[in-house]
Amino acid sequence: MESATLSDYTQRCRVRVKSLQYGDSIMEKRKAKADGFDEPLFLNCRGEICEGATTNIFFFKGGRLYTPEKRCGLLPGTVRSYVMEKFGAEEGVFFPEDLHGFDGCFVTNSVLGIMPVASIGGVGFHDRSLCDGIRKTYLRDVEDGL
Repeated sequence: MESATLSDYTQRCRVRVKSLQYGDSIMEKRKAKADGFDEPLFLNCRGEICEGATTNIFFFKGGRLYTPEKRCGLLPGTVRSYVMEKFGAEEGVFFPEDLHGFDGCFVTNSVLGIMPVASIGGVGFHDRSLCDGIRKTYLRDVEDGL
């Protein structure tokens, strides 16, 4: 997969417990795939961006990284932690209407690693420079055993 295209927003309340219960996420991911998207984007009950069905999400603008706060209801993954520690990212609360203000976007998980996002709900992200640099460093670090 060259880049991900995330579906329009699925509004739902997220729990803060990491478990083996992925039924809702799997169903939403299948629906997104059937609709021509790679991944659904979950919002919490307040309409704040949380995460994808199987990914954490980052945005960037002007060389700075941003990601949703844990209190938004996301389940923090190991690659998210790696990016936070290695590159820093400002945690914040983001809404779908904020997407237009970012230059680029990428998602992370332990299977994909770091994957650029092409678009979310019609908002295109054309700048991959920061994502490509982070991804290159991550792949090198993985080869070196992190």
